[in-house]
Order: sequence, then structure tokens, then C-alpha cells
Amino acid sequence: MLIGIIISAVFGVLSYFSTKKGVFINTVSAERIKWINQLREHFSEYTKMVYIYANAVDDYNKGEITYEEFRKNNYNDDIVYKTTMIELYLNPTENINLALMDLHIKMLQELREEFRELSYDTYYDFQEDIEFLHQVILKAEWRRFKLESKKGKEISNKRMKEIFKEVGEEINKSKYNNLLEDNDGLTYPIE
Repeated sequence: MLIGIIISAVFGVLSYFSTKKGVFINTVSAERIKWINQLREHFSEYTKMVYIYANAVDDYNKGEITYEEFRKNNYNDDIVYKTTMIELYLNPTENINLALMDLHIKMLQELREEFRELSYDTYYDFQEDIEFLHQVILKAEWRRFKLESKKGKEISNKRMKEIFKEVGEEINKSKYNNLLEDNDGLTYPIE
């Protein structure tokens, strides 16, 4: 009888810790999905605001709209706010996130001067690179989520770096390598 009580107690303790771990994993998984979706929404809103603002700058510089019309589409403060929100969502120790933050800064520098001639090609090149990094980050984070859910534990920073590289190269190897020199340095150094 004593052996039965001990065995029941051991299985009870193991069951408790297993259930506790499962609840923790489910909670983290739910929050990770929510975080990925919120980040996707911020990326989308950023892209929309930059596009509208860049077109307004271009239209104003061509004389196609008045200053008052331009001011209606001046999302400069909103773009700064959205950039900050995105940066707060990202891990600043991951090189791909640093590259994205750097491109956001460069885009803001391009758009900030309302009255200088905006090269639409320059805007498009920056935006194409930014959207590529958005895609890599979202797809890599989704892959991280699936791996962590499967393993039941957090993956290492080294493995995450490998995932960013795998995803980036799957989407567009040359663009990934151009934006991140060997995944260790930034192509766009912060000035």
C-alpha cells in the first residue's frame, strides 16, 4: 500500500509539472502569435504612410498639388511614431532588425525635407529593401514560433540567426546578402 501511495505521488508531481509546462507553452505561443500579427499590422501601416507621403512630396515638387494639399498628406510625425513602434517590437541585438532600423532612418532622412527634390527611384529602392526585410522578419518569426512550440522551449540566438539567413536566402539570396554582409554587418551603417 505504501508503494502505491509513493507511485501515485510521483505521478501526481510529474503530471503537475507537465501540465504547468504545457500551460506556459500555450500562453507564450498565444502571445507570440499576437505579437507577430501586431508587428505585421505596424509594417503594413508604415508602408501605407510612407507611400502616401512620398507621393505627396513628389506631387508637391512637381507643382501638381498646393502646399495646403501637401500638408494634408504629411504623415511625417506618424511615420516617426510608427517607426518607433516597430523598433520597440524588434530585438535590437539581431542584425536583421538593426538593418531594418537603419533603413527606416534612411527613409525618414529622404522624406524629411519637404521641399527638396525626391527621387521616386530612391524611395522605391529603399521601400523595396524595407519590405523585403519585413517579409524576412515575419517569416523567420513564424518559423521560430513553430520550432519553439514543437520543442517546448526557446531556441538559441545562434539558431535564430540561422533562421533569418535561411528565410532571407529562400526569398531572395542576392538581396539578403547585399543587405546583410555575411549576416554580421550592416550594408547601411548608421551615421
